[in-house]
Amino acid sequence: MKKLLVVALSAMLVLAYATVSMAAITWTGEANVGLQISPDGSQGQFSDCKVVADAAINDTVSVNAAIKGGVSTLYADSATEQLSTNTATIGLDTYSISNKFDMGTLKLGFFGVNLNGKRDILGCVIPELKPASMIQFAANVGEGMTAAISYDYLEAAAYVASFTYDVAPLYVQVGIENYTPVTDPATIPSPDAVSGTALNVGYNIGDALCVFLNYETVGDLDLTDQIVGVTYTTGAIGLRFEYNAEQAADSNPMGLRVQYTAADSLIYTLEYVNDGSGDDPSMKVKATAKF
Repeated sequence: MKKLLVVALSAMLVLAYATVSMAAITWTGEANVGLQISPDGSQGQFSDCKVVADAAINDTVSVNAAIKGGVSTLYADSATEQLSTNTATIGLDTYSISNKFDMGTLKLGFFGVNLNGKRDILGCVIPELKPASMIQFAANVGEGMTAAISYDYLEAAAYVASFTYDVAPLYVQVGIENYTPVTDPATIPSPDAVSGTALNVGYNIGDALCVFLNYETVGDLDLTDQIVGVTYTTGAIGLRFEYNAEQAADSNPMGLRVQYTAADSLIYTLEYVNDGSGDDPSMKVKATAKF
């Protein structure tokens, strides 16, 4: 059954790309490049780059694809931490085809699903279902209300179900994710799948200010996070601050992002993150061009 689903999905993607080559389509997307900076600002290292493209074939069918590249530094000797040469990687990161109906949207492909809500900097206890072979259906159940189910058909235990209400100024999302935790097989046996639940709330105060809450818990693993945040936009400047109110081992994680938009299509981003582990904070600069 799983092989048949893979074959069917591949056939749909081939058909979609063939249609793209024949039809008058609308292209949108973005390209970005990131640079990781040491905390003292003394040196920077190339982080990653990504090109994302969306093709609207017609009013109901669209195709999305993303190509990602990066550089990883390998250690030749873990004892001396002697650096080997950097290794560059590039490849197809995600892809999907979406079909809109009156009752909702069906999406097939290789992509990720999360319960982030308005959160966009800090990590949380419920991991994103990383790009995987997904089938997703988001049903329109009322004005501003969507019920969605995302299922990894190659890993039966992995799915995300959510209900979202999004009518300004209020945003509310409740969801559940079932997944298999990642462990070190050398020290910890592979655990059974666990479930995490999330509540996301956002409220817009005027046109510029938004406050939000992301609450997540995984009862089976006794993990909880409470992330509060605020965004503020004025002209070309955008600010975002996030803070994890759940006490960590060393300090409470926090993140700050500053964005500047130039010429409506070029965005410069500076991001600072303290993950609360006691390690040095991370800093990253990124340039994004939209087309």
